[in-house]
Amino acid sequence: MKNIILTIASFFMLSQIVALPGDEKDTMSVFINSKVVGQFAVKIGEAGTFVIKKMAAKNIKNISIQIKGSLMSGPAYAKTLEITDKDPVVITENKNHPGFFDITSPELKKKIAAGKKLSLKLVLNPANPQMLMPSKFISLGTLEMK
Repeated sequence: MKNIILTIASFFMLSQIVALPGDEKDTMSVFINSKVVGQFAVKIGEAGTFVIKKMAAKNIKNISIQIKGSLMSGPAYAKTLEITDKDPVVITENKNHPGFFDITSPELKKKIAAGKKLSLKLVLNPANPQMLMPSKFISLGTLEMK
């Protein structure tokens, strides 16, 4: 009887510690000048539109996008963010801050401030080219400033 109670108790403790892959919620946060101006839920297979208030775009010095959740798990993949208006711009993941993508392109900053609709895609390529893993392209949605 004591063993059964210990087994059940340890199962509940482990279930609180270990998160299953489906338990993580995918979110995207947009930072302008190191302040959060938008936080959005990302649903795989459902590309949404992420709208940021135009007032947040005054005097843009830096823009970052953070992606959290199951999309970012797995060190086997090198992650890049592809932002497309007409020509795609590829941004690599910040090495010091996993899940962060820093937008440094002045042209891209101007497009965001002007309210252009930009398509966001997360591209997952094998970290080691010798690994026989397929690349993944995940459409996150459209970013727009109004």
